[in-house]
Amino acid sequence: MIEQLLQQLSAQVLLGLLVGARVAGLIATGPLFGAREVPARLRAGLIVALTVFLTPLVAAGRGGPVAGGPVTPRPALFIPALCSELALGLLLGFACSLLLEAARLAGTAANIQMSLGAAQLFDPMAGEQAPFVGQLYHMVALLVFLQINGHHWLISAVAASYAHIPLGAAVWPGLLANGMADTLGLVFEMAIRIAAPALGALFLADLGLGLLSRAVPQMQVFIVGIPGKIMVGILILAVAAPSITAAILHLLNGTGRMLSALLRVMTP
Repeated sequence: MIEQLLQQLSAQVLLGLLVGARVAGLIATGPLFGAREVPARLRAGLIVALTVFLTPLVAAGRGGPVAGGPVTPRPALFIPALCSELALGLLLGFACSLLLEAARLAGTAANIQMSLGAAQLFDPMAGEQAPFVGQLYHMVALLVFLQINGHHWLISAVAASYAHIPLGAAVWPGLLANGMADTLGLVFEMAIRIAAPALGALFLADLGLGLLSRAVPQMQVFIVGIPGKIMVGILILAVAAPSITAAILHLLNGTGRMLSALLRVMTP
């Protein structure tokens, strides 16, 4: 009787470690949760809470079959399954973070066109110097992400992933690389769309300054042009704020579809 209880307890602990590995990977690289400002204790508490909540569901069969699978005390089978679960969680979180980086990339492009490429501020989210327009776009993206309950999407995605991909059964096909390449292409495409109002207006400003320098050669275009482009850029950012927010919202609304496609590729 005692041996059976110990075996059941050992199986539950091993199952909890596998479930927690996938959750920990998502929390570590996912947007918002993986930020440096989030205390390590808070992240650890969230991982433990989600693991405690999800482990009984997975054990009940709602997260895919586990009998005869990686829940075994043999290290030769358990350790590869644990690494696979951690890698899967890291991949899901990283894919979501890439979508938010599109907003930062758009702001960086606009920052350079505004002649403010050297004007950088410390970004506490990334822990490094970054263009302030890129920080502005990224903060707007985070606010939109919270407004549409994107953090709930992440938790729902990791909970639903156990039904699509049982523990230790993730497949790492060559199509996964194509999927990540498509995600990167989507990031650059959406970055151009988000930055399009500012880039278009600043291009016209450059064109006007070029025509002005040909018409009035005596004018110091660089001295006049840099403050003028900064003013035009700030004005466009204020006027185009609704369209920029709508583009970011359209980008983040595709998070669920992107995660579903990623899970389908890795489903055994």
